[in-house]
Amino acid sequence: MATDVFNQHFCNSIINALRKANRQVSCTKNALGLPNALGLIILENLIPEKMPALTLLSVANQMMEKELPSIEGVLCADMINYFEDGTGDKVRLVQFMARGTPDSERLATFTDTLVKNMCSQQSIPFRPNVKLDVAHQLWHAEADGKYKRYAAGITFAHEMKDGCG
Repeated sequence: MATDVFNQHFCNSIINALRKANRQVSCTKNALGLPNALGLIILENLIPEKMPALTLLSVANQMMEKELPSIEGVLCADMINYFEDGTGDKVRLVQFMARGTPDSERLATFTDTLVKNMCSQQSIPFRPNVKLDVAHQLWHAEADGKYKRYAAGITFAHEMKDGCG
């Protein structure tokens, strides 16, 4: 099975959830007579090892570009899986995917507070300055398309101090 076809099947449930949420937000805005209300979708991954937040981020990014007209942003959170930064600290990915509009920026302030509170309740350090440099993910499948395993990795960007890397 070709990689793009495999990814389409694998990500189809996320795509459908985003489309359904977009319709729900649109209907809610209409029902309440609030066409300028801010639309937010929260996707939280609860699947250990098989699908970290990178998958949610990738699908949300693609959908924000082409679809989801009622949504100003998608908050993707993975409180199950983690990556390790250069010091060995565990980093759980939580990322707000925004349109880059003033409404999205306004919504980002609310999601920032939401994430801080979520981290506090779960005793997880909130580190907003962690920056990703490169991320990759790969699904391993047999020739017939049967899932075997998933692998992902992140390279964290680091700030230069005194001109040293």
